[in-house]
Amino acid sequence: MECVYINLESRPDRRRSIESSFDRGRIDGWTMSRFDAVDVARVADIGIRGSATPAEKGCFLSHRNVIRQHLFAEDAFMVLEDDAVFGETTCQVIDRSLANLRETDWDIIFTDICVPDVGAWPDLVRLRRSFDQTKAMKLLSLARFQFAGATSYILNRRSRQLLAALTDGVRRIDMPYDLYLRSLAHEGKLKAFVIFPFVTSISDLAEQSSIQAPGEASLDQILNWFRRSMWTERDLDQAAAHVLPLSQAYGAPDASVFGALFEAMLSDRIGHR
Repeated sequence: MECVYINLESRPDRRRSIESSFDRGRIDGWTMSRFDAVDVARVADIGIRGSATPAEKGCFLSHRNVIRQHLFAEDAFMVLEDDAVFGETTCQVIDRSLANLRETDWDIIFTDICVPDVGAWPDLVRLRRSFDQTKAMKLLSLARFQFAGATSYILNRRSRQLLAALTDGVRRIDMPYDLYLRSLAHEGKLKAFVIFPFVTSISDLAEQSSIQAPGEASLDQILNWFRRSMWTERDLDQAAAHVLPLSQAYGAPDASVFGALFEAMLSDRIGHR
């Protein structure tokens, strides 16, 4: 598997982070290379139209350029942003997950996503618990699933040309790249899936803002801790150290009630329809 990660020249810390995690779990047949990201200065030079922010436009163009450069590679390849994290078993699990799939069965397979729909969390928690017992990975369809994030995904040979054509047709960038991919999946233009539990995760560098009081968090940080908890190689003790103090910062009578109901719904002792 050829892996390409997108990285700004000004972020060597992110470069070191992703390369270090890849080196720890790399197996034969896997390679990684860096792709220079489109920065906001380049976005201004290009003068591309649209209501997306300059940073969002740069991200969109960076992904598009990576795909263009790898249109005719022989095998499937993996695109990553530089806050992605590999685990010790990531490469093996991905190889096994793809082994029995035909190219016509899928276009894009995410290895980690953000799940902004809290209503989907209980089902994912139960699936994650099931994995602890069975060790069976699943491919979940994203055709109707609300997701965000394009931190790490795999494209097969056929779908690279399809996605290149779809992104080349964009003359205005009015939404972030990840939401554009979601719209393509929901419209049936891309056969999109996610490996579950997630086989990659995100580093602490994913949280851009560190200006929070102890026990507080931004919405992005809360969502990121949920997705880290859905990783095959999660560290629940580490997650608890960050998440449990949030009840002190955000606790309220109704929140405590709904929190208890949510906890009961996740119990293995409760029958589910």
